[in-house]
Amino acid sequence: MNQRMAAHGFRYESNLSALLQTGLVPLRTATRIIRFPVFWEDDVHSGSGLPWSVEAIDAELRSPGLKIFNVHPSRVALNVPDEAFHESRRPLSEAPELKVDEHAHRGPGTRTLLEELFSYARAMAHPIVGFEELYLQAVDRGVPRRPS
Repeated sequence: MNQRMAAHGFRYESNLSALLQTGLVPLRTATRIIRFPVFWEDDVHSGSGLPWSVEAIDAELRSPGLKIFNVHPSRVALNVPDEAFHESRRPLSEAPELKVDEHAHRGPGTRTLLEELFSYARAMAHPIVGFEELYLQAVDRGVPRRPS
């Protein structure tokens, strides 16, 4: 798969879920593609039944390593708190005339935790960067070099 991606010009990917694992780093692949493991995903968090607060993952947030967050726009818009809620709102994707806000969860959920995470990052002076910048940092550190 990575060879085909590399042949099409991909330089990095982030499709490896590593929920709340510490010490995550950019990974070399057999190609020159760099893999960035995902520290947190909204659907995995939801499926794990974790509380929707920074405090619930604070120890892991403070640990060394990459912190890549993957969110699904529909889960953020609906502020999904659990999988049952998500499934009950699935028909909304087929009815664009409905106002998502009217169907969003009002308590803690995906959106409220994402907002907390942004506040946390700012308070801790952690930079928020996109994949292109992360890729360039990895290249500067020599990550894509193949072992000799």
